[in-house]
Amino acid sequence: MKKTAITLMAGCALLLTSCGTGDNEVKQNITYTTVNLITDNATGEAVATPGAYTFQLVTRDLYDRTMAVGTSKLTYNNRDHSFTTDPVEFKEIINDNAIQQCITGLEGLVDNTTPLKDCRIMITGYPKMPGDFNITKAFTPSYTNDKGQQLYIPGVILHPNIGTNIYPMVVVSYGVGDAYTVRSFTTDAFYKGNTATSYRTQGGEAGSYTTDNIIYRVIMDVENKKAGLVMYNAKFTSLPQEPAKTALYLAGLDVKFVSGGYEISGTDIVPQLPGSEGMLPMDDYTFNSITLRTTDTWLNSVSIDYKVSGKMGETVIPELYTGRFTGSYVSIPDTMKQ
Repeated sequence: MKKTAITLMAGCALLLTSCGTGDNEVKQNITYTTVNLITDNATGEAVATPGAYTFQLVTRDLYDRTMAVGTSKLTYNNRDHSFTTDPVEFKEIINDNAIQQCITGLEGLVDNTTPLKDCRIMITGYPKMPGDFNITKAFTPSYTNDKGQQLYIPGVILHPNIGTNIYPMVVVSYGVGDAYTVRSFTTDAFYKGNTATSYRTQGGEAGSYTTDNIIYRVIMDVENKKAGLVMYNAKFTSLPQEPAKTALYLAGLDVKFVSGGYEISGTDIVPQLPGSEGMLPMDDYTFNSITLRTTDTWLNSVSIDYKVSGKMGETVIPELYTGRFTGSYVSIPDTMKQ
């Protein structure tokens, strides 16, 4: 995956071309990138590879619009495959404050031979986050390379220098005949949902806490099967003496692609806090274990389980915090599930 320099924008302006056909039709073409997770239905083996989908919107009038979808970047068996679907009508809705274009009933042939099966594809914006959280202004992890350049970690898509150039996300679900199942995911996802924790007080008493204010961001380096996880508004107890951390960063997690999903995990990870002079390790705390698993066939929802040890005075408490998060980075509307 390419690394993004902090001083640069995330990419060029979106390419949008349109032309009149002489019969009041207007055609618009645009390409969006994503990551395809391709599962071999016979073996259960799953691979994740960069993907790109080109959408052709044909508008005849306000109520007569169709969409066709094509790709030449569907990679399995060590080579690229392609298809272009027939145009179909589609639905445009607002779901969780995000504009979504839902394209179902797509038909086409992969490499002009193998039919697509139950092909459903959606273009979606980003949903509303809790409170006034702004995904384009949030802390984004970076590092300094051997040339002294400060770069965002691989997989970053959204960052404070992105301006208004925000790409929508592509969500796909289809089969290549009966041989392969294809889903998609973004390398830079902001998850919202519910966090439930149990904890120990200084007096040794047990406590519990639930919140929907913690936002989990997963940044994935697909090529090297590594990930970073940021927790925003991180607070694990109801105790007033525990302040909410604006951002808490866990680096160097391992990524494993499994049949129809993926897992991200790590052990003995010391969390880091962003500071004016760089990242500050929180040496008194250790994430003894953390595991993220996809929980939906659309790959939009996950569970995250973690156990944290920490010091109370000079005493290390093995399970100071135990947490579980369930949530999603995009909402799949009913029209895509039918």
